[in-house]
Amino acid sequence: MVILSAVPLHYPSTSATPSPQAASLLAQLQSGQIFQLAPDCQGGLIIEKQFYSDFAGPGAAIGGQFDAACVALYAVGTIQVRSLESRQKRLQAIQIRAAYAERLGKIASLQVPLRRGSLIIEQLCKWLPHQPHQTMEAIADEQIAQLVGILPTTVRLSKRSQKQALSR
Repeated sequence: MVILSAVPLHYPSTSATPSPQAASLLAQLQSGQIFQLAPDCQGGLIIEKQFYSDFAGPGAAIGGQFDAACVALYAVGTIQVRSLESRQKRLQAIQIRAAYAERLGKIASLQVPLRRGSLIIEQLCKWLPHQPHQTMEAIADEQIAQLVGILPTTVRLSKRSQKQALSR
């Protein structure tokens, strides 16, 4: 089992060098190997592709056909990566990942970008319930934006609106 915490695993736009574990995980995902985020981990993984990003949370499959084209990974919170030994566990993990993708797709299909921004922030807070507001501040606006096809400025506006609503 690999345990990674809330640091960029590999983010090519920064000068940070990924840890050997992170570089290894990225290479394994690119080669098509399939793993699972532990169902009891307190984090998730933003998986960056060339034109968009995906999210995988606790219990979800990562790798395989889902992520062969990934270019970067970003851990949110602490994640644990496990191998999948049985066919039943693999199918269950794939179903969980599909549910995350379906929810992202529903948000991304909305017409109003500001609404997409608000909903993805709310959804990430639900998916990552341990210190949700600190978590939202820790995730780069660009990464959140790529999850639902909006601009980073729209994410900033959504975060600002949410903060104002909470302070009332």
